[in-house]
Amino acid sequence: MFDQTSEPIVTPPTRVSIAERLRYQGKGSELAILMFKNLALTILTFGIYAAWGRTNTRRYVWGNVTFMDDRAAYTGEGKELFKGWVMVGVIYIVAAIALNSLGFFIPKNMQVFLGLLFLPLYLYIYALIIYGGSRYRLSRTKWRETTFSMTRDKYSTREFMMIVFKGAFYSGLTLGLYFPIFQNAKRRFLINKSRFGTAKFDFKGTDSEYYFLLVKNLFFTFLTLGIYSSWMILDLLRYKLRTTTLDETIRFKTHLKGSDLFWFSVVSYLVTILTLGLALPWVINKAYHLFINSIEVYGEVDFASIQNVEADGSAAADVASVEYDFDLGF
Repeated sequence: MFDQTSEPIVTPPTRVSIAERLRYQGKGSELAILMFKNLALTILTFGIYAAWGRTNTRRYVWGNVTFMDDRAAYTGEGKELFKGWVMVGVIYIVAAIALNSLGFFIPKNMQVFLGLLFLPLYLYIYALIIYGGSRYRLSRTKWRETTFSMTRDKYSTREFMMIVFKGAFYSGLTLGLYFPIFQNAKRRFLINKSRFGTAKFDFKGTDSEYYFLLVKNLFFTFLTLGIYSSWMILDLLRYKLRTTTLDETIRFKTHLKGSDLFWFSVVSYLVTILTLGLALPWVINKAYHLFINSIEVYGEVDFASIQNVEADGSAAADVASVEYDFDLGF
């Protein structure tokens, strides 16, 4: 008889170290054809196709972003944005009728106070747009069949409402000095409520750090008559990336240089002007290459532990965020 000893079963670790860059592989010619087609169809349909055009552009851009050789995906639909566009349009019309109707009953010298009465309502709508629009774009973004999402419940909604009302009040009271803290508070809330599947994002920045960074960059931008703006944009991007983590161990950084961004801005401006705007799709595509390809994701991650979750968001809020040019952080 021979003694048979069995080898111990070793479970390989699922947490691995990564240091990978995002890659954008879109082509200027393809984006130009898509954008010109969207423009033509939007004009021919008197603006109705705009929702599908925006969706097609996002699908192209998202689909050309890869990480670890896997493409991202945008799953939103044009009809969602169109319904949102109709809802926003109805709100515009109702608000305009209400304001004009009230104007008949209020003396002209008192109408200036009418806007102040509507300020709380505007802030309420603004908060819904930022929160709902962010949730919508995240909920329609996938990578490796795992969806991004943002927490939604009545307590979170109330918390964000308070951030917006408090930020607007103190920003006005301090003549704008509180505004950077307000911006940082919004970013902290939105990032801390964001998820990739079951993995949580976390914001680790401080108000004092962001305030000093913004003041310093605004000072040098003013001192150089705007030349330093490229370095300011890069500094703020670095801050956003290095203060954000995923699953506590995954971090982000950019390899972009201020000089590269400066010369890109100069050349892009000249090319756009000289071509009467026809080169804009190539400029936009180059910007995607410049920013996305510079971002590195590094740290330790356990992909096996990240599970997919259902997500939703407001297409109407997304439409309104574009119409008002609100920054959702994307």
